[in-house]
Amino acid sequence: MIPGFINWQWVPSTGFTLIMLFLIQWARVMESRETRIYVALSFITAFVCIILEGMVYKAHSDESTSVYNSIQQVDDGSAKNDYGYIDLSLIRVRNENIFFIIYQIFQTYYGIDSVVRQNLIQLLAHTGSIFFCAIFALVQLGETLKFKAEVWSSDNTFNVSTDNGGFYEAIRYEIGLAATMAILTLIFAYLCRKLALQFGWNIYKRIGADLAIQKRYRIYQFFILNLKLDAFFQFVFSVFWLIVMVQSGYQNGAAASVVWFAIHIILTLLLLPTFFFARYGARTERPVIMWLYLVLQVLILVDFCIILQQSTSTWVFWVLIVCVSIILSVTTIILTILLTRNFGQGLKPHSKLA
Repeated sequence: MIPGFINWQWVPSTGFTLIMLFLIQWARVMESRETRIYVALSFITAFVCIILEGMVYKAHSDESTSVYNSIQQVDDGSAKNDYGYIDLSLIRVRNENIFFIIYQIFQTYYGIDSVVRQNLIQLLAHTGSIFFCAIFALVQLGETLKFKAEVWSSDNTFNVSTDNGGFYEAIRYEIGLAATMAILTLIFAYLCRKLALQFGWNIYKRIGADLAIQKRYRIYQFFILNLKLDAFFQFVFSVFWLIVMVQSGYQNGAAASVVWFAIHIILTLLLLPTFFFARYGARTERPVIMWLYLVLQVLILVDFCIILQQSTSTWVFWVLIVCVSIILSVTTIILTILLTRNFGQGLKPHSKLA
């Protein structure tokens, strides 16, 4: 046993117990018609959105090939730079498509987990994230229209004819994706309203009428919610930025760039295991673990702020994601402090519920 941290003999038996509790809870909540519809709709949402986003990816890939062919048609250096910038932008857009597909897989887990655990706060957050997907689809549509206009302008300037078929295909799919996500947001909101009463009553029966305990439990739920969002946004974003750093040659740059590159790698590697440690620390009320996690989150926040300063303002998607990651870091820091202050005040028996 490592003093103050984890008794590793506890892990296998407790892990099996948690799996059994999860399955029992799954069978219990699936008795409700609304929960069955919510879970089924989560799978359908992922399937439809992944298919549409895959089509958008294919359309952007086809257009990137057309832009590359235009580059081969010109000898002027400035023309190559213009088309080269557009081609780089289309590579970034395809990275966005991959991000969106990964996010849909996470969304499926997130929605089902919120139902199984009967976590009303997480359920509301899942519905809100569906709306975020609709906004993201509109951002993608705006970027496609922007790059299409840039290709048209470059074609007129350098007397080149670029095939715009990929852009038109992407626009159609992006409009369909945005409309689909908007409709799904309304459906999920309706189901969420139905489930709110059911989950709220179940939590009341578990926690009781003590308002102080209910307040502490809500803080705990918000903390767990943030951990799950951090596990996706912070980790995936950090990996994406690491790829950008490698592509930009940070590892071969000045001393400051190399140091930052090394620090970012270390923080990225630490992210996933520390999420599990933080959850364990919150459930077992271990202040040492929580303060160590707090220090890590402060370092991550500083790293993300530097990334935001280094990022180009013309990449709207990237700025949007880094801002979301910064907001999550700030709220996680605040919730970590608030939750740790509540240790030893009667919350521990109820922490396994979230």
